[in-house]
Amino acid sequence: MKKLITLLVLITLSCNSDSKEKQVKEIASQKTEIPASTRLVVEIDFETNAPEDIKFISNDIFLNNGQSMDLYITQKVTPSELAKKVKFELPENVIPDFNIAIHLGKKHEKEVKINSISISAGSLTYQIDSKNLITYFRPNRFVNYDQESGTLKTKTIDGKHNPMIFLRKSFVEKIELKN
Repeated sequence: MKKLITLLVLITLSCNSDSKEKQVKEIASQKTEIPASTRLVVEIDFETNAPEDIKFISNDIFLNNGQSMDLYITQKVTPSELAKKVKFELPENVIPDFNIAIHLGKKHEKEVKINSISISAGSLTYQIDSKNLITYFRPNRFVNYDQESGTLKTKTIDGKHNPMIFLRKSFVEKIELKN
């Protein structure tokens, strides 16, 4: 009798494990569609002649709860890294709706050669090279852009040095609409 009960238990357990294994295989074989990321990513490949703090800035980002926030992300460029790639990644579902700016650092007057900038959010991607920088970005009064060399030269005006380039409003609006 003991042998019969043991045999029935083993058969029951093996049947259950076979059906669970089949369920796991079926679930694994189903294709799941992963939604596109709504994370804004900005990558900059640049060269500079001075160490500096490069910042991603976006002000007045509207949040779902009726509030807004200012966002500043800093990447340090050391003297040994005068040619560098920096990546700024915003939190998921935080999409600037007012402005996007790159602050070139205020410690030193410098030259910055932007080799490329990549901006992606959801299905939208901008690939910007140094020759087309002005098409996408507007420099403020502390920056001179030399289109021949693709170089940004920062300058001090009235004792102030606050060099920034702003993504043009039409491109910010396209990023906002895609998300």
